[in-house]
This record gives sequence, C-alpha cells and structure tokens, in this order.
Amino acid sequence: MRTRSIISVSFVALVYGAQFGSIGRTQASHATLHHTQFVTVDRDVRLEVLDWGGHGQTLVFLAGLGNTAHVFDEFAPRFVDRFRVVGITRRGFGASSRPSVGYGAQRLSEDVVGAIDALHLERPVLVGHSIAGEELSYIAARAGNRIAGLVYLDAAYDRTGAEITALWKEWPHATPEPTAAERASRLAYQEFSRRTRGYRLPGFDLEQYETFGDPPGDVSRAIMTGVLAPDYKKIEPPALALYALPRSAKELFPAYALLDLDVQRRVDTFWPRWEAQVKREQNRFEREVRRGTAVALNGATHYIFLSDAEQTATQMRHFLDGVRTQR
Repeated sequence: MRTRSIISVSFVALVYGAQFGSIGRTQASHATLHHTQFVTVDRDVRLEVLDWGGHGQTLVFLAGLGNTAHVFDEFAPRFVDRFRVVGITRRGFGASSRPSVGYGAQRLSEDVVGAIDALHLERPVLVGHSIAGEELSYIAARAGNRIAGLVYLDAAYDRTGAEITALWKEWPHATPEPTAAERASRLAYQEFSRRTRGYRLPGFDLEQYETFGDPPGDVSRAIMTGVLAPDYKKIEPPALALYALPRSAKELFPAYALLDLDVQRRVDTFWPRWEAQVKREQNRFEREVRRGTAVALNGATHYIFLSDAEQTATQMRHFLDGVRTQR
C-alpha cells in the first residue's frame, strides 16, 4: 500500500504542477469575495471555512489534494443566487491546522462532518474535486442521512484499484516546469499554467502557498496512503459524477506541442489507456450508485471547474434542481 501512495503522490505532482511558494506577490483583498472563519473539528485542529454568501440550501466545496478552498474563489460564487456557498480547507493545507496525524479518509471525512456540525448546516450538498471524492464517498456511504446530495468534480475514482495504480506508475512526464520569469508574478504563472496545463489557478489559492508555505511532504503521502475503496452501493443520496474525458493526447497533455518527439510518442500510446480507465470508472459509478448520474466532459482538464466552468456549472445546476425538487 505504501508503494501505491508514493506512486499516487508522483501522479498528483504531475497533475498539479510545481510548488507555488516562490511565485511573486500581488496586492488584493479577500473581503470582497468571502467571509473567513475557523471551526474546531478535533483536538487542536481548526479548519478554515470560506463563506461566499447566498441563501437557501448550502453547497459545501471541498478542494483536491494540493489546493485550499480558495481554489473555488472564481467558481463557487456562480451559485450564490440560489444557494448558500461555503468551502472548507482540509487539515494540513493553507490556513488550516497542520497536525502530524489524521490524514486517512476516515479522519478527513470526520473533519468535514465536524465542520458541518459546527456551522449548523442542515443536509448540505457536498461538492468535491479530485481527492475530495474520498470524503464524499465515505460520508455518503456511512452518514448519508446527513447530506442532501453529492457532486464529484473529476473525483469519483477507486484509487485502490490495480488498473489505475498501474497507469499512475506509467504516467508520462509531460508537463514542463515554469521558468524563473514565469514564477516572477502570479499573472505570469497563471498564463504559464493556462498554456501548458489548460487551466489557471485563482490568485488567492496561489497566495496561500506564499503565506503559509507548502505542507510537509508526508501529508500528501499520508492522504494517499489512507485512501479507501468507495462503497458505491451504500450511497443513498443523489449523486452527480463529472469526469474529464480526453479525446486526444493533446487534450490530456495541453503542453503536447512543446514535448520532445519521444515523449510525444509515449503520450500517444498512453492517452487511449487513460481514456478507457475513465470510462470504466464512469460506468462503475452509474452501475453501483443507485441514484447516481455520471457525465463525461469531453476535452476538459482535471480541473474541470476552471477549464470548463460553464459546462460544469450547467451540469451542476441541472442536478441541483433535481435535489431541490426532491427536498
């Protein structure tokens, strides 16, 4: 299992790119975007909670591995017209506490439930990106009565599976590192990311690394070591799983044109296998989650809510309309 976790962390590093601690600063204020508070979920563990405002049923956004709740600063406000929208930064990242333990799927899920209790939220909809799928699946299978629905943003994967582990082990090194000039400012880095990775991280998410630094390396390893096979058949709340489905090597690796020919050949061979894996995960989700719907967003990146914000929001709104009707 430990071997799998190290492989998975390597894959995460490829997806998320370089560390952000040395990116140049800009001056801005969070106050116009959201209210920030902290809630206690465990002994000496406080989690950062962002509240973008709004009224009605609550959406709780959970970030992927390597990000804070600020990664949703440009996407979450789309829903404040009909929902109250909050986000939670998990332990180990950003302004949240950084204890030495507590990074398995069970404890991280208990953190989310603890935050829901502390905020007095009544059956919110959980919206999770990437590794947050672990928390969504765990909570829904064991405390489904506490939530009204689930939205997986390229997050519904069985990270314990042999096939996906083998693919992560073979993932091509096809993402260039930023130059010193591209690290000199947030705008330069964001443009580099857009050009080579297909998405642009919000400035306030990048700022968290400037302010608080990167988490210790063993935090990410502990999270990946603590993943669990999703118990889809026990999930009762309605669930929407959006998948980023590449239709070509260039869609899976936006920097394709910048790669050496031998790397391009490896990528050309690899991408159909990843496409097939995504389809297997999608089919399993629809087959096993009783009220589950899986939708592939063709050509989207792993950060589907950044690269394909309009499509992602449209699919979410359609799903959330159904959840509201059922309530």
